[in-house]
Amino acid sequence: MNAALREAAHDAGRDVRLLRFDRYFTPGGTFRADMRVGGRVRRVRQADGVHLTAVGASLAADLVLRALRRERVVG
Repeated sequence: MNAALREAAHDAGRDVRLLRFDRYFTPGGTFRADMRVGGRVRRVRQADGVHLTAVGASLAADLVLRALRRERVVG
């Protein structure tokens, strides 16, 4: 799936950015349901192992916002 997304983003052109959440939530391809957030270990994946918890979704939203700021889409 990740390879297909990378190819689609590449084919879509320069105006498309693919945010690599896998690098953040699954570093080195190693699944983790919990990770250190603000100095505490927090659950970031729901029990199904796919969907994010509220904590994980908040982290993902922060990554999106940082990317939008980097691209100067938002201030």
